[in-house]
Amino acid sequence: MLLDELRAANPGLRLFPSDDPAFAAYGERVEGSWPALVSALEAYAPIPEQGVVYVGSHPTLEACADAERMQSLVFGGLPVQLGYCSGRNSTLNGLEYHKASEVIVAADDLVLLLALRGQLRPGEQGPGMDSSDTVGLFLKRGEAVELYSGTMHLAPCRAREAGFRAAIVLPRGTNDAFAEGTRPEGDPLLRKLNKWIIAHPERKPLIDQGVLPLLKGANRLVRLPPEHA
Repeated sequence: MLLDELRAANPGLRLFPSDDPAFAAYGERVEGSWPALVSALEAYAPIPEQGVVYVGSHPTLEACADAERMQSLVFGGLPVQLGYCSGRNSTLNGLEYHKASEVIVAADDLVLLLALRGQLRPGEQGPGMDSSDTVGLFLKRGEAVELYSGTMHLAPCRAREAGFRAAIVLPRGTNDAFAEGTRPEGDPLLRKLNKWIIAHPERKPLIDQGVLPLLKGANRLVRLPPEHA
């Protein structure tokens, strides 16, 4: 079983599936199957050879048969954007949160590294935390989860060598840039619309965007089991 193999390869990481009671503090499973969305991800969300791709809104995904059901079931009809994240990422790199739920639908087995906004601690530059505070959520292909408002996360990590694809569903406008001169002052973690984020000092691309390096400790790595590497 892949989850057991991942646990053996990552003994310092608390790793659990979406039906584990430990996940209740971070979110909940979205029941049902999402075949149209998974098929659309396989067709329209290519996995890059390096790095991670994030597309906040993808018209084909938003038009698939599962999109309206997801909008109604989780967001109560609130306007949403449905995009994707894909890549071969294996490291934490940073943590973000939104003041709204986020739904993730896995088209490949993957691991989400999670923490809670309440774990942030005051610092001179702004609130931060240690990477050792994160836990791992294992998602199987076809599973969907709702991450509650304030659950900290970033891009998924791959559970297999080939990488991952996941649908990302958020209230429309989340992660968009502020119009020039409109970003509120006084909150060092707020970088984009409905996006509060901290970076690990090793993640230079985030720091170059102005994200503060407030995630301390090692840049957590999700190691692949030997037979999946």
